Parts: sequence; structure tokens; C-alpha cells
Amino acid sequence: MRCTITRSGVALACAALALAAPAGAAEIRALGGTYDEQVTAIREEAGRLVVRTPQRAIPLDAVKSIRFQDVTAAVADRRGARLLLVTGDVLRGTIQGGNDESLSLQTQGLGDVRVALELVRAITLDATVERERELETSLEQQAEIDLVRLKDGGTARGSIVLIDGSKVTLDTDVEGGSHVGKLTFDVAKVEMIAIAPLSAPPAPPTGVRVTARLVDGSALTGKVVGLQNDELRIEHKLAGEGQSLSIPTARLAELLVQNGAFVYLSDIEPQVVDQHFPPEYAFEPEVWGWKRDRNVTGGPIKLAGRGFDKGLGVHSYCALTFSAQGYREFKATIGLDDATRYLGEPGFGAVTFKVLLDGKPAKEHPTGVVIRKGGAPVDLVVDVSGAATITLIADFDPTSLHILGRADWADAHLVKR
Repeated sequence: MRCTITRSGVALACAALALAAPAGAAEIRALGGTYDEQVTAIREEAGRLVVRTPQRAIPLDAVKSIRFQDVTAAVADRRGARLLLVTGDVLRGTIQGGNDESLSLQTQGLGDVRVALELVRAITLDATVERERELETSLEQQAEIDLVRLKDGGTARGSIVLIDGSKVTLDTDVEGGSHVGKLTFDVAKVEMIAIAPLSAPPAPPTGVRVTARLVDGSALTGKVVGLQNDELRIEHKLAGEGQSLSIPTARLAELLVQNGAFVYLSDIEPQVVDQHFPPEYAFEPEVWGWKRDRNVTGGPIKLAGRGFDKGLGVHSYCALTFSAQGYREFKATIGLDDATRYLGEPGFGAVTFKVLLDGKPAKEHPTGVVIRKGGAPVDLVVDVSGAATITLIADFDPTSLHILGRADWADAHLVKR
């Protein structure tokens, strides 16, 4: 597919790209179970979007995810340009050219895409996944002026004039710049380009939406228009306001559903956070504080070899309290993250997982669940109907205290009434 996006965001031209045959069986994870079946369509039926397979129809809002293919290893090793959009979405590819309004990106997932610079928050170049995370964390301290960070550690601030396949031009004669005129950098020497946002980031789409993860590591979030003839269509700003972007299913890795009949706890704010080590030990929240959709050390959530895209990574002791109003059930898979498996002495390291409703132990697990390092994860199901709050506690183990207490509340979500 070839897509051209102007700065006004209203023009989109797409030409077909020769792709592989229709996708085979997909793993559909829904509130009612997991199904390995081919997705034949996503379409509106009786005013509700429904996922169709040859065997069944599943309301889209009851689906957690649809995995078409596993490309995790390929994405982890991929190099090139990574565009972080102001929407929080990601595009990966190779910069082919550009001007003062936009840049052209060659991608494996969408073909050739032209992206307005006003949609771009940052660009990292030839960085590892770990380094990309470090660079994007630094964006919180850099928000009012554009920045070019070089691979040798040097930086320059000003206003981006041009980004193309070979160079980056920065005008430093702006407030906050170094006032030395225009500077041009060889793209091969640039590690990150940060573009100061002109306005607040746009609000996410209301209602049920999906994040489409592509085979090249790109991730785009929008409302589903439909899926048919092996092509997914979602509303997205890359296509213009209220317009839809087409993504061939052969280029889809996974669809993650948001704001449906359930909500992930990692997508909402806790009302109360209580985290600490035993009194004689210093707790560093920037290091050991709870994480969204990552384990507590920042890596992927993994229990007994199974990876989870969503969840909470914490370190004992950690208590997170969320509103439970409007929900009927809490579900999660709990355990010590696989990253602890070969750390410390054998048998050392454990966490007591507790769930409180309005401050009292849930009847399903009144004394909590103790899981030791290397132990099998446990699936939790807790009735929260009638409760105002739910508190998730990863407590110290009497024998090992907080040592290796790296706990995961994987796939933690609340099911709506």
C-alpha cells in the first residue's frame, strides 16, 4: 500500500501492494475463552461489531486480542527509524526523503508512507529496543524546543527545518537555541530527533478501539471500520480526520482491543499506591516502582515462558488500589517474573499475592496466594460486584523478605457489569 499524507491531513492515496495469501488460523483471546480459528471478517451486526470465524461470532468488545502471527523476535532485532507519533503510536521503517512539512517512510507493514511532521513526537535511529526506551523517557524533560541528539553524545536545540534520508537541518536561531544559525547533521550520526509538540496530544478515540501491531513493529490505534477481503480498516490520523487506513492482514501481527467489555488495570490510574522495602532497606521508586505492561525491571512480562502484553509489574511490598465500581469480576495470572528464575540461591524468593475488596480479603483467596521463584503461575478470578475498591498486594515472604520479590499481575483486568 502506498499512502500520502499532507500536513492538513486530508489527502490519502493508497495503491495496492502485492501481499501473501489470506492469513490462516489466529489465536483469539476473549472473555469466554481462547480459540484457534481463522478470522473471516469483523463487521457490524445489529449495531455491534462482531468478529466472525467459520465456527462462531464473538462481539469485538468481548475480545482481548487476536494474534495473527508471532514476530516478536524479528521486531526485537530490527534496526532503522522508529517514529513515535503524538498519538502514542509507532511507525518503523527507513526514511527515504522529506521537506519542512513531512517525511517519507518506507515500511514493511504499510509500504511507503508520507507523514506530516506535526504528527511526529520523536524519531530514533538505529537504536536497540532498550536504548529506544531510554531515549523516549528523556522526552519528559524535553518538551518546548526541538532537539537533535547525536550518537557521540552531542546535542543541539532549535527548530527542525528538514528531515530526509541523508540529513537533518536544525535552525538554532530560536528562543532556547544556541543562535548559531542553521546546522545540518548527517542522519547516520543522529541517534534521536525530538520534535516539541505544538499542542496537547489528541485524545484517544472513544468507545471500542484496537491497537494494530504490524509485522515490522509498528503499532497504530483507532476505531475499527471493518475487516474483509483480508484487509483491516481502522480510523486513524494518518489517513486524515474521520478517514480510514487499510492494513492487509498479511502484515498484521496482532490486534489488541481496548475499552471494550473489560478494562486493563494498566490502562487506568490507581487511587492509592503504597510501595516500600522493609524499614532497614532503602526503596528507590524510580528503579523498583510499579510498571505498566512491563515487569518491574522494565522487561517484558513473562511467566513460565509465556509472554503477556498487558499487566502490572511490581516489587514486594506493593499495594495498588483501583476503583471497582461498575465491574463484576477481576481476572489476572500471577507469579514471579521469569527474570528471577536463575537469580539468587535455589528456593530463595517468594511473594504473597493478596486481593482486598474495600480493604477486606476477597473470599476466593482469604489468606492470599504464595508463589515461590520458579513456581507455576496461578489464574485468579475474583467477584468484585458490590465493591467500591480493589487492592492488589504483593507482600513480603517471611523467609526471603523482599529479595527477588519481582511479581507480575499479568493480564490484570476488570470485567464490566
